Amino acid sequence: MKIRVGIFDDLLLVTKWLSESLSKYEDIELVWVSSTIDETLLKLEQKPVDILIADVLTGEEVGLQLFESIQRIKLSTKVLAFSQISDKTIIDYLYSYGVSAFVNKNESIEELYLVMTQVMCESKIPPRQTVVPPVLTSKEILIGKYLSQGLASKEIATLTQNSVHTINNQKNHLLEKFSCANSTELVLKLCRMGYITV
Repeated sequence: MKIRVGIFDDLLLVTKWLSESLSKYEDIELVWVSSTIDETLLKLEQKPVDILIADVLTGEEVGLQLFESIQRIKLSTKVLAFSQISDKTIIDYLYSYGVSAFVNKNESIEELYLVMTQVMCESKIPPRQTVVPPVLTSKEILIGKYLSQGLASKEIATLTQNSVHTINNQKNHLLEKFSCANSTELVLKLCRMGYITV
């Protein structure tokens, strides 16, 4: 029996390469390809697949939105995250959203195929402890947005009508919450996770 596969990536080059590369495997049936979140969710409902190969970071600033939506509607599709990200925290969040496996885009097509066959055998690769993504308050999201604009604590304090001390405390809390060494790293992580856009 063939493994029915759907592919989500906003880069045509990637979807074309995946489609052509997977076509050499006789037990793989490519059912559809999608380039947007909405289209992917619609196709998952209309033409269910066994495995969805999905990018994590796209021009839509997907973050974890797609994976959260798939988990919420409780589809039986197994999700394989296929991305160039290397941030362990984000990868852990993907597993907490029900992703069955993560494969880096730098891996060979043979490695991707191997992981797909392992996923179909019900095993998550590797098994991980569930990590729940931090919940941000609207104020924390606002501070993140201001930081992404390059504003200093004093400027953020003026815009939010808070003291510089309060803003620094909230910024330090965010740095600790996301295990970041500085504001730049924090902004990058918040963007990658879909909390803010730059």
